[in-house]
Amino acid sequence: MNLLKRTIYLGMFLLSMSCTVQHEENIQRCPKIFIAEDGSYAKIVQHMGAYQITIDGYHSDCINVNAVQDTMAVVQPVFRIRRLETGKKVNVPFEYYIQTAYGTRKERIVATMPEFKKEILYTSQPVKIAIPYKLRYDTAINIGLIVNPRAQIYNNQYFDKNFDPAEEK
Repeated sequence: MNLLKRTIYLGMFLLSMSCTVQHEENIQRCPKIFIAEDGSYAKIVQHMGAYQITIDGYHSDCINVNAVQDTMAVVQPVFRIRRLETGKKVNVPFEYYIQTAYGTRKERIVATMPEFKKEILYTSQPVKIAIPYKLRYDTAINIGLIVNPRAQIYNNQYFDKNFDPAEEK
């Protein structure tokens, strides 16, 4: 009899759990983050090696400062840094931007790539962005990498088989 009760309780529990599944598409998110198409590139760092830097994701949250005026979006991009050539420990400097309709903020990072590691995930420091409280679910925040022209040329040479060498000049 004890086994029958356990089976009934387990069945009721599983049935109740199946009823509480929510569809994620109906949930509003704050902040609304988009990773730009320029979210990946490769570069030479201090003439010590080649690295590929990619925006891998982000951590984000919204903090309501007060219920009428402001909301603070807190964003922490996560970068995947991959060593393309063997090398020793080196600092990998790069820049990224966070952009809203209200302005653009540029952030500079220097990540350390440990010796003998092929790839690391690097989470940036939290960046706080003020957004209007009433528009907190509708304000888009874009994240992308800032690529200087020399790094872009290298990126095109390294990854683009259709690269035009005349672009270097």
